[in-house]
Amino acid sequence: KFPHKKLFFSKLTRYTQSIKSFFDAAEMPKSEGSESDNSSDNICPICFEEKDNIQLIPHWEAKGDVSGHRMCADCTKQYTKNECPFCNEVSIKESLLEVIKSLIQDVKSKSAGGDPNDLAAILESWQFFEMEYGHNPKVIYRVGALILQDKEFKNLLEDGVNTRAAWMRDAAEIFFRLYSLSVEGNLDVMPDEKILLQKCFDTIKESISSVESQGHYCGALYSQAMVPYICALQSGQSTAHLEVIVREVGELIVRYYKKNRRTWPQLKRDVPERIVSEYMDIVTVNVWGGKDHDPVWKAFYRN
Repeated sequence: KFPHKKLFFSKLTRYTQSIKSFFDAAEMPKSEGSESDNSSDNICPICFEEKDNIQLIPHWEAKGDVSGHRMCADCTKQYTKNECPFCNEVSIKESLLEVIKSLIQDVKSKSAGGDPNDLAAILESWQFFEMEYGHNPKVIYRVGALILQDKEFKNLLEDGVNTRAAWMRDAAEIFFRLYSLSVEGNLDVMPDEKILLQKCFDTIKESISSVESQGHYCGALYSQAMVPYICALQSGQSTAHLEVIVREVGELIVRYYKKNRRTWPQLKRDVPERIVSEYMDIVTVNVWGGKDHDPVWKAFYRN
């Protein structure tokens, strides 16, 4: 379920626009006050004022010469992002590690209850994380790998696969994203971890066969497949395998509907009730190539 779906969609658009505006504006300090201009170590390359409290910006993993990536104390107080404004590298990794730890603990505790609403809250936290670092996908890759390498999280996934746990379906969005990153080679993980993600994906798809007359689960699963695709599309990241996932899930729920529509005719009504219409419009055009080629639209929206 997506209790704040319209709010999220509007925030997603506004947030990505604001990110673009910020980094367009950041180009000027980068060119005029970077490593190549060492005329004065006392000039802040952000505000261009002479200060005696200019410090090097911390970097999680510095790439190349970052000696010019500096900021005075006043600018530091006003700058709220956890990344270098010159190279976009994460500044304070401890805050991200806390996010990872919190996410893992939330998945572990809330999966035990199996409440889709609780799991939806976890999905929203991941969505906003993707929005924040969408312009810097290497951060997303790094965090995704750290999550998957966590022993408790891996044990949770293995148990979910072995027991065909329903909560995996309700938290599918995170697994769709991690699986797509793994397939495209963006996660620095071991082969057995990649296999585990494949098994998670297969388990989620198989779970549709057990929903019976509950078409809402089918619609919610399709929405969860669309969200990571749209996040990646909005931020200019690769969408290659996310498109594959959207197609597979879409075709899966259509097959389920056609097989069971005589037994449960309410599926025609229930499935689209959990498909976010704003997401649907984007995916119909960008993934399927229009309504005439979109099996989900033809099955549930065409009169």
